[in-house]
Amino acid sequence: MSINPLGNVSLLVFAPETYDDNDLNVRVFADCGGVPEDPATGSSNGCLAAYLVREDYFKSDEIEVTVE
Repeated sequence: MSINPLGNVSLLVFAPETYDDNDLNVRVFADCGGVPEDPATGSSNGCLAAYLVREDYFKSDEIEVTVE
């Protein structure tokens, strides 16, 4: 979670429960920027990937993740 100097919050939420045959369901909520929900999350997927690698989320040396 990142907080800007004005105190506004943007939040990325992910879960392994998906609708289709994907690895993660991901949503970004950034109401402070006028985006109540961003289901595409393209700009935040890089940060999510870094988090998944750092935390060894998939317990693998090589990962390929598909998000929805």
